[in-house]
Amino acid sequence: MGGQRRIPELDTLRAVAILLVLIRHIRVGFPEEGLAPLGPVVFTVARAGWMGVDLFFVLSGFLVSGLLFREYLTHRTLNITRFLIRRGLKIYPAFYFFLVVSIVVSPLDGRSPLSRVGLIGEVLFLQNYFAALWDHTWSLAVEEHFYLGLALLCYLIHKRPNFFLQRREESTGEYVPFDIIPKLYLVIFPLVLLLRINSAYLQDMPWAYTSLQTHLRFDSLFLGVVLSYLHHFHHQSLRDFVQKRFSLILLLSLVFISPPFFLEITKSPFIQSVGFLTIALGFGGLLVCALHRRGGRYSNILLNLGILGWIGQYSYSIYLWHMPIRRWTPLLLEAWGMHLPLSWIALIYILLSIVLGIALSKLVEMPVLALRDKLFPSRAKAA
Repeated sequence: MGGQRRIPELDTLRAVAILLVLIRHIRVGFPEEGLAPLGPVVFTVARAGWMGVDLFFVLSGFLVSGLLFREYLTHRTLNITRFLIRRGLKIYPAFYFFLVVSIVVSPLDGRSPLSRVGLIGEVLFLQNYFAALWDHTWSLAVEEHFYLGLALLCYLIHKRPNFFLQRREESTGEYVPFDIIPKLYLVIFPLVLLLRINSAYLQDMPWAYTSLQTHLRFDSLFLGVVLSYLHHFHHQSLRDFVQKRFSLILLLSLVFISPPFFLEITKSPFIQSVGFLTIALGFGGLLVCALHRRGGRYSNILLNLGILGWIGQYSYSIYLWHMPIRRWTPLLLEAWGMHLPLSWIALIYILLSIVLGIALSKLVEMPVLALRDKLFPSRAKAA
């Protein structure tokens, strides 16, 4: 839309991310003893499924900053107001529709009265610092805070290059655009890591504190920004680097994302501190491998998984609705007199989350995006 083409490899990674989250919430949503027929593989994936959010973080940092970078490369200017309007029309209508429906339905599903503080937290995207109505919307708050911060940062870098010590081209004397981005990451990631170590080890804070709050998690999104900067401003160098070391990068990426398959996030200070960094680096490696694959027998595997890429296009709406669907599925089946094994209910929850998420995306999200692209067309040229 808006003159931009989709990147099928990244849509496939989106699908992997949402499937990880869906499987994770089987484990935390239903009694384990009733899910035994699903097997140990599902439980192992479910233990690590929360990583799907971290994959979303890296992808979001890459894709959203890419909009700004491509706009700059096309026009040599940035229209931050238009950027924020377009992001708002992407996020807010679908989210507030979700919020209204969940508020209307809540008295019918046996939940306790809605928390006023939780409702305020949801409406203002502060649910990762205050109360929330749903357990999964914290990640939307992290991303929303990051979008606003990224827009401000890019605007200041563009308008105040001297303040950020931007380097000049020797031949032209012009500022090298955004070359401060990797240097900022080298400051941000150790600072955020130290804050997490302090919370997880020294203060022994609850795992949710370290896992949910923006100032302890945004380094994953900023890593995506760094990769996007390299992808857009040093494309050939990045491509050569990845293709020459493809197997090594892929292997290290898999190693970096492996700890959550063995360690439970709620009980592991390592995961809550260093683990978030290694997981982001692992997903960053998988991202650049997907974009700059070498060719050969297995290089197009992401492209060949067409159904995943299709599901990934609707990942936002699927993510929004999967938690209500997880709650409502057993209630609806019981109301209809269908007493199924928990393993079947869990599979129905996953299927309904995907089907209804896609349907609601087509009913709410996509029409708004079509209107957005007519009223506020993107200034970012297709990659």
